[in-house]
Amino acid sequence: MKPVDDANHIIMDYSIHDAIEAGFKHVVFIIRKDIGKEFKEAIGDRIAAICSSHNVTVDYAFH
Repeated sequence: MKPVDDANHIIMDYSIHDAIEAGFKHVVFIIRKDIGKEFKEAIGDRIAAICSSHNVTVDYAFH
């Protein structure tokens, strides 16, 4: 995933921000099981920290 601005945000950052602003309290990442570890390290853990500061839960579903 490539950054879309100088702060290295990706499109997912903006989508999740908008969802939180709209009142959503739960984020679910639907990813392949074989990329779970890499996804969490590259994106998931950072987004989970942001969500936690807004009392938003994060879960994973694998396909």
